[in-house]
Amino acid sequence: MNQETLKKYAHTLLKYGVNLQQDQTLVISVDVENKDFAVIVTEEAYELGAKEVVLNWRCSPIARQRLLHAKESILEKPANWIPEFYKQYIDDKAAFLSLISANPKALEGIPTDRISLQSRNLNKALSFYHTAIMNSSVTWCVASVPTVLWANLLGYEGTDEEKIDQLWATLLKLCRIEGIEPKDTYRHHMARLRRRCEALNKLDLKALRYTCENGTDLLLDLPEGHIWLGGEESSKDGTIFNANIPTEEVFSAPQYNGVNGVVYSTKPLIYHGNTISDFSFTFKEGKIVEYTAKEGYE
Repeated sequence: MNQETLKKYAHTLLKYGVNLQQDQTLVISVDVENKDFAVIVTEEAYELGAKEVVLNWRCSPIARQRLLHAKESILEKPANWIPEFYKQYIDDKAAFLSLISANPKALEGIPTDRISLQSRNLNKALSFYHTAIMNSSVTWCVASVPTVLWANLLGYEGTDEEKIDQLWATLLKLCRIEGIEPKDTYRHHMARLRRRCEALNKLDLKALRYTCENGTDLLLDLPEGHIWLGGEESSKDGTIFNANIPTEEVFSAPQYNGVNGVVYSTKPLIYHGNTISDFSFTFKEGKIVEYTAKEGYE
């Protein structure tokens, strides 16, 4: 993929994703194998006036070895620098960009109790960070970067470079950057999502019922005064940003104690590198009272 196209993608993530401001810090979380695109994003961020670009590197093979061999005491207590790192940049009102790639088998074969032990304690140590993200105290965006592994999973053919280029072309079309009609550009799409939210809010719905031939029959009560959102949103300080590129959803939240029935999966779920498929949840008054899975039940 040519550099100008990749710069256009990076610009979209920074301008419309996190909406990077002048003299603002940008924190990028990215896998080491995608360092070349991370460089492009870094260059673009400084061109847009970033105060600093901070890289938070990930490496799946090393993370796997840690989960397999590190002492349980290590998995139980995250290093002090980890929450300190996030606290520094949350306090600084940095923008957070997470670049991800599909790797569904990354943690395959690792005991689930060790994965749970690490994730549970890490989530506890970083609860303030997750709260800041979820209540939009800072601007953030999650977006994708192609890898050969991902391209292979999707069945692309040719050399590694050709596979990557094919996946880039698919991704850029989904992100409405290239290969689309003028009526389907990113800005037009955001306007369309806004209109859908407005239409749903005017309906003042009381409940939603979901049914499917696979057995799903789920009734969700909606709270009085519920709000539909989707596409762009506003941070606490009024900065407009888009948390997911691409995005197609409009969403709301049900009454916490008003969910009843059963929902079955139609696609597998990859959770912490493990596949869970053909699963279901049964709800009663908002609580899960039963669950099943043909694969990944544990």
